[in-house]
Formats: sequence, structure tokens, C-alpha cells
Amino acid sequence: TFNINIFLLQQESLDEVYFIKQIDSLGNACGTIALLHAVGNACSEISLVENSGLDLFFKSTASMDPYERARVLEKDDDMARAHSLAASAGDTEIGDIVEEHYVCFTALNRTLYELDGMKGGPIKHGPSSPESLLQVLSKGPVLYLLVPAWNCKGLE
Repeated sequence: TFNINIFLLQQESLDEVYFIKQIDSLGNACGTIALLHAVGNACSEISLVENSGLDLFFKSTASMDPYERARVLEKDDDMARAHSLAASAGDTEIGDIVEEHYVCFTALNRTLYELDGMKGGPIKHGPSSPESLLQVLSKGPVLYLLVPAWNCKGLE
């Protein structure tokens, strides 16, 4: 049998995890924030183009708290244009009611974290590694239980 206690949520505010709060003024930007969480927590392993919009965003917000990062994102015209372009580039018609919600799951310092800008901070799910991350995420029903109100299409 599966032991759900292993996956009980633990709220943590950790300096080592790059996290952005999804404030109301950012609107329906969960996809953009999930991507920023993914890149922000991989900056030590990837190279961003020097002085690009992403490079400057992460450098300027590195020492900020999640709310300050959200305020910078809110005022970043380049990021807003990129978000609008990406949102309108798809083939799917966008309705008035958005049912999808995107979050980022990342392995950092051998620990699996859920990064959902709608929550108060990173959520620690337990031991993991980049090698075992896909194995952990393959247990889809467990992850769906963690976000029961949303249809997390990004995890299907």
C-alpha cells in the first residue's frame, strides 16, 4: 500500500530556493511564474545570455524576497511582452474562465520542492535528485492530490 504520510506538505521559506509570489496584479501568470521558478532554480547549471532580459531579471532579484520579486516582475515591460506573446501564440482559444494552473517541481540540494506562486512559499516534498525526479513525478495521482482544485495539465 501507498503511504500518503510521506508526501504530507511542509511549508518552508528557504533562501536557497528561488521563489516568486503570484500577487493579484500579475493576473493569470502561473505559467510564466512556473517557468521563472524552473530557470531561477537552475541558474547554477545553465547559462543565460549575458544581459538578456532573463539574465538581468534574475541578477536584480537574487537577494529579494518573493513579494519583492513579484513587484519587479509586475513592472517588467519586457517580461510582460514575452508573456503576452507566448500566451497568444498557441492554437487553443483562450476563454474567460481559466481552469488550468501550472506549478514547478524541482530537485534542489537533493530535495523535491513544489513551487506554486499561489502558495506562501516553497513546499518541501522530501528527498530527491535530478536523476530520480522523473520517477517521483511519474506517481501522478500523488501530485494531483497535492493540488486537487486545479487540473494540472503540465503534469499529465
